[in-house]
Amino acid sequence: MASIRQTPEMKFTIISPQDGTGDADHDIDPLNTAQVKRMAARPQKFRAPEFKYVYADTDTEQAELEEWFAYADNPLLVESRDEFIKSSGGSFRRMSEAKQQRYIISQISFIDTNIERELALLRLFYVATGTFAESVSDEDLLDLIRQNTNLLWKLHTVDAIYKCIQHLFEEFYGTAPEELKKLQNCKKALFLALTVFYFMVQTRQEEVFGDELASLSPSVIPYFLKQVSGFRLQIPDDLPWRNILLLTWKLTLRVFGNSEDLLKAKTYAREKAGLPLETKKDTITATPLDYQAFRQGIRSRYPGYNPPTEVLPKEFPYMSNSAASSSSSLTDFTVDPLPGSSVHIATPAPSPPPSPPPVAKSKKSSFQTDQSFPFLYPQDIDIPVSIREAEEIFAQRMRTSLWIVQLWAEREEFMKQERGWIGARDPLGDKEEKVDPTNSSSKRLARVESVYKDTLEYLQAVVVTLLKMVLSTVSPESAGAFARRQQFLNGESEIHTYPEASIKSELENARETELMLKAITGILYLLLKWFKASHILKSEFLAQLLYDSNALPLILQLFNTKEIEQFVLQIPEVPKLKLFAVCRTLASGEDLPDREIATTRLEESGSEKTVDEILQQDEISVFSHRNFFISINILKIMQKICKNKAHRNLMIVQLKASNSLRKTLRISQFEARLYALKIIKGQVPYCGRKWRHMNMRVITAIYLYCRQELRDSWLAGVDIDADIEDSYPREVALRALIQFYNTRRYPEAAVALGYQNTEDDFFAKELETLMIDENTHFEGI
Repeated sequence: MASIRQTPEMKFTIISPQDGTGDADHDIDPLNTAQVKRMAARPQKFRAPEFKYVYADTDTEQAELEEWFAYADNPLLVESRDEFIKSSGGSFRRMSEAKQQRYIISQISFIDTNIERELALLRLFYVATGTFAESVSDEDLLDLIRQNTNLLWKLHTVDAIYKCIQHLFEEFYGTAPEELKKLQNCKKALFLALTVFYFMVQTRQEEVFGDELASLSPSVIPYFLKQVSGFRLQIPDDLPWRNILLLTWKLTLRVFGNSEDLLKAKTYAREKAGLPLETKKDTITATPLDYQAFRQGIRSRYPGYNPPTEVLPKEFPYMSNSAASSSSSLTDFTVDPLPGSSVHIATPAPSPPPSPPPVAKSKKSSFQTDQSFPFLYPQDIDIPVSIREAEEIFAQRMRTSLWIVQLWAEREEFMKQERGWIGARDPLGDKEEKVDPTNSSSKRLARVESVYKDTLEYLQAVVVTLLKMVLSTVSPESAGAFARRQQFLNGESEIHTYPEASIKSELENARETELMLKAITGILYLLLKWFKASHILKSEFLAQLLYDSNALPLILQLFNTKEIEQFVLQIPEVPKLKLFAVCRTLASGEDLPDREIATTRLEESGSEKTVDEILQQDEISVFSHRNFFISINILKIMQKICKNKAHRNLMIVQLKASNSLRKTLRISQFEARLYALKIIKGQVPYCGRKWRHMNMRVITAIYLYCRQELRDSWLAGVDIDADIEDSYPREVALRALIQFYNTRRYPEAAVALGYQNTEDDFFAKELETLMIDENTHFEGI
């Protein structure tokens, strides 16, 4: 191996490893010492900083509890403390357990009475928040909250508080807008009840607690989603929407389960469907459609080749060439026919004589071959070793997803009904899944089924209402306020530049907006992934509703409005006004901290650097966990809407989504970068050569981060014109299959949605006609 040595003449020469002498023909003349120093002094290319953020279902328990309270809610802490001392006359912590239970039971009995309800809720509010006046530290307060909520749960407070919340919602709906005082009292009581409920849901992690939540009547998740759907046309300001959405998100998480429970549920569903365990993420696999396309291609080139027995599931008896040639679309199953494999004739056969035969010309024998295979077949009957190895690799690496089996089964049922083999009114029979009471995954999937069935009627209204709330955060006014807040936090503007009240309001509004986005994205993503664990068409229906409600343009507008680098670093928090800091102050006997935040700077959170200075670091440990959670959830939702759907990917290509998503790649965080690249990967086939030439680094990143497949043609763009032409029919076919699934399994909800049974029953129509004629005859008499 040759090495480089610097000669006395300040030139670089290549030294031969054999004789150690330099070759004068290989002298590198242009570089001297001064040039080398200039190259070393040249600034290196900017490298995106690494964020020490790990995506999780929730933040820390203390952070989640602190996010429940707005700064304007802090006076309620003082009021609840004073009311408790007035009612009990002592310390809750020093009471015996029996006396604590009697006190809580007495307050629960007052909840049903309109006179004592608000005072009873204030006392329970103080108990649920850990009787903070008796705490000595943050850890001690957190332990007190857990002990008190456990005591509340054991005394059946969950059912009582849930009924109280229902009564308060009914009271709010029945109150006229002119009765302002009554509305304010109702809003206050509702916030107190929601707080007690939220603190129990947040701190109790037991599976038994989730079972109790799932057994509440009416079902808790459909109830809160229905409250959200009721304000589709106009969202009132008199309700604590931030708290309602946060509680709905946490209830969904507790009833369905976290990420570990989701993995167990997926494993259980695969075992129930007779599928093997999931392969590792780093294993390159192939889908059954890819495997079938490979087999057909080999048999067409080598007719004498006898491939090994197919390892495809029994649900895939035949696949057409068109279905197997493109596995990138979810709807390929619904639009392609299923003929058997075509037979290729090895010896060309003469074409039949034309009819009528020509008179003047002599007959000539013309030979025609299959134009799909114009080349001669190989003369050797032996198959190349590479072909056999490829066959073995495909057979070993084939991965059958659960959603493929589910979608194929529904497709078969749909085709049977279209052909008249089964009727739309026929019972499902053994299609009804039985719940195993001893298996937690079976119970969780049954809860998902129940929630989908109960919310199907108003799920579209829920989506529209949630997206309206998101839209309110991306208005031009909020964009300008975001820029002013960021300048203020960075110290780039003077204190007197903006009014004090304006800055204070913008910071508090920014915090509340982030919390609403966190709850909304958490709800939608939980529903999408748990619906998919139950059945693929449940998730596709929700994704369809999001797509129809213009969720994709809204998401892109959100990314264009907020600069991602600044968004993840923005922390609109005042440390001394957080819940645990306020409780610590009140426990020490001091007064409630003032809400004066006009002089608050980013350095109060422990940093004296601006956003630009922070981005120059190699690793960043001070950032907004909340905004990272929001950004990743939005990317995951967008990816679930567009995944394997050419029609939707074409739409976001027209919206130039890649320009917005490339901003996310500047943030070096694994989940954010991975899902941004996944979305861009779906758009690459429909982008031109110029785009690919200008974005080679993005394409390289896709190969490095995204999971590849054995037959992955996303970059080659095979038969793009046909894919574009078939994109809309495939979208329509998928919607038809979703409609069939909903109308067959949930007929009552389908009727409420406006779907009608269009099955043509000749005898039923004839009987109906005869009855009409008979009634008309008697009326005439």
